[in-house]
Amino acid sequence: MERIEAVDLDRMALDARKFYINLKPTGDTALEKLSNAFSKERSKKTSQQAYMLADEVTAADLEVVRMDQLGVGKVKDAFKLAPEADAVQLLDGSFRFNPASKKVLAYRETPHTVRMFVDLETGTLTPQTVPVFGDLIKNGKFIDAIDYISAGSFKQRVSGAFVSKIDAPPVEGSARFAWASRRSISELYKVTRGIVNAKDLPALQRLVELESSHFDTVKKFKFMEGSKEVPYEDLVSLRAYVEEARLDILQGQLEKLGKAGKAVETRIIAANLGTTREWVEETISNGFNPLVHNQALRESGVLPTEAALTPRNVAVQWNFGVVSKMVPEDAYRMNMGPSHLATMELSTHYQLAVRRSVQDNAVNSVLGEDADLIIDLEKFSSGKDPLSRTATEQGAGATTFGAANADYGNKAALGAQELGKNVSLLKQRRRDAVVETLSPHVNAILLS
Repeated sequence: MERIEAVDLDRMALDARKFYINLKPTGDTALEKLSNAFSKERSKKTSQQAYMLADEVTAADLEVVRMDQLGVGKVKDAFKLAPEADAVQLLDGSFRFNPASKKVLAYRETPHTVRMFVDLETGTLTPQTVPVFGDLIKNGKFIDAIDYISAGSFKQRVSGAFVSKIDAPPVEGSARFAWASRRSISELYKVTRGIVNAKDLPALQRLVELESSHFDTVKKFKFMEGSKEVPYEDLVSLRAYVEEARLDILQGQLEKLGKAGKAVETRIIAANLGTTREWVEETISNGFNPLVHNQALRESGVLPTEAALTPRNVAVQWNFGVVSKMVPEDAYRMNMGPSHLATMELSTHYQLAVRRSVQDNAVNSVLGEDADLIIDLEKFSSGKDPLSRTATEQGAGATTFGAANADYGNKAALGAQELGKNVSLLKQRRRDAVVETLSPHVNAILLS
């Protein structure tokens, strides 16, 4: 590993535009081969030099000449005869770009390096990321003013009027939260003039944080719901009001985007709502209702405004030096890939274990002392192989001409047989309990 650093938006924008040349592109015509000549990933089958198209230039704008038409055998001679050409097609169908082209530019990058982004919340590594404002802060330095906030090359102007949108660029949505976290109650009142939009979640959340220490000023604020002003005195609870606003924004905007056929990543939604991804996922699965069944997540899932100053992603760069017959990406996969895959695999198993524990607790709370009758089929198996790996396409339950009986060597069938027996027993127990409860009343009615 060479270095770990903050996310650079300018570099990300350039990296998104870079490409390599496929040394043997496919296609029937020169234009088709040219359109397949670009590769986003470097490999043994591509050039090691990266390129990028100039602003507002597409592959169709490139002027291409063919070696056989020019009657020369060297690329250098071809560009001498056709200096205006952006690329020349060789006899084998591959292409070479003109170093003097104004449409195709050589992209400078450090050789033998691989650059990835680490998601600090999940631990995953990806070549691209969705940055938030906190990711841009380098060495804790950013500029904060009453009318703007900036970090690195990013700068956002701030006004009193703001509406949270779940599909907005997360760096912009989180920047508003970061700005709000730095505002005193007097500054917030000055910028908003005492009127906060009911969909301005950063300002609303900041008021919740300041309410206990600056109640006399907070109670002067009014909240704009469309064209209606709602005074603080009309609120039962500011915290509950903000929670309801967050739920309404999530549900309303998700439904609107869904009708338009658009989808938004959970991490983008979370950054714009000032929450964790877990809160977003759980709230959606809960029908956009308050998480009263999970009070811990209900409180911890909504982040303080200052959390927007904390990075959620960092850039990591590896330098593998010169490796014989191997591009840096292959060296990365060989050296770092297995360990990160193992980490992700362990993380997956951990998450499955947590979900299984939650499900077990839910079953136990509903069935009470009868919960032991619903056996865990994974625990039912013995040995190193879980029961799910011993199941076959033939199934384990009853068939058209046979009951669900099994010998002791058939774990899956035995598990289904035991579970079926216990479910039948549980139904009988519940039926007997109901009969026992109702019998005295039924007898009393019959004897009356």
